[in-house]
Amino acid sequence: MSKLPVTLLLIFIYSFSSAQIKEENDPSFHHTVSNWFSAWELVYKEIYGLNDIEDVDFVLFDTHYVYSTSEISIAEGDFVHGADLLNLSLKWKKKAHHGVLTFPDGSSAPVGMMCFAAPNSINNKPYFVMPLTSFWNEQKIKSAPLALEDLVTGVFLHEFSHTQQMENFGRWISEFVDTNKMGDDFDDNFIQNTFQKDSVFVRLYNQEIDFFYGAISTKKNVDVEKVNMGLEYMKARRNLFFVDKFENLFEVEDHFLTMEGFGQYNMYLWLTHKKGGNIDKNTAVEGVRRNKRVWSQDQGFLLFLILEEFTDPVSWAKYMFGSDLIYINDLLKQKIIE
Repeated sequence: MSKLPVTLLLIFIYSFSSAQIKEENDPSFHHTVSNWFSAWELVYKEIYGLNDIEDVDFVLFDTHYVYSTSEISIAEGDFVHGADLLNLSLKWKKKAHHGVLTFPDGSSAPVGMMCFAAPNSINNKPYFVMPLTSFWNEQKIKSAPLALEDLVTGVFLHEFSHTQQMENFGRWISEFVDTNKMGDDFDDNFIQNTFQKDSVFVRLYNQEIDFFYGAISTKKNVDVEKVNMGLEYMKARRNLFFVDKFENLFEVEDHFLTMEGFGQYNMYLWLTHKKGGNIDKNTAVEGVRRNKRVWSQDQGFLLFLILEEFTDPVSWAKYMFGSDLIYINDLLKQKIIE
């Protein structure tokens, strides 16, 4: 018998055994990714009734190692067994990062607390970057009233949703930045950073929040009058402040209220589902709102909570992905009119 088949068989057995050993030595990676992917499938497939997702490159990391599906992020590393996600068959690699991460677009950054989705002009495939739960724990990050694992899973659901919005929300952002020559400070917090020291703006904004939250917190059925009052206050605030050099902020605010509010709503759906976080709605709302410190996330989230009182998300969730743009205020006004 030729020695070649025997050699190949031995290589296969060794490789298989090595993969098994690596799997046993990466409990944080396997546990965390499996939980995240199960959470996404619960929200995306079971609640929204959607199936396929666009291909994504992952860059996940802990204190010592990076785990990635990108050949650019890990050109040479150990293959490790990792979870697949819906229609995506993922090939994972692992290597020591030595304090620096290389992203699928060729850029790099020091290891730190970062969670984001980004487009990639090299292969037109978005990529997703996030630390594993063990990294959050070592950084002593907490967010009462949520347990750390619930918080991190929720953040994953929020940020990963952006990887599936590159052809609608992501494309709009790129075109807006190019057309208006916006600087590096343009992000979902742009309006908050611009007006947070203006007492009149803040007062009007807080009145909107009170109306929107009041509309869903005091009765079994949504208080339509309070919703309309909140929308009127929003219109008045915009007409007062979004003038001259800020006149293009009408759509900017609609854009980020929708994009960020929907991300938070994904988190909420998982937290309150019996197959997910399985926590009560009041605790989930408190945890998702995070002391109301991020305006676009907080107000957008409340608007989606109001929307679900009028219609099941399966009827509109598909519009949050794909290539078309539709904003939360437009969806809400349509349902109120109906």
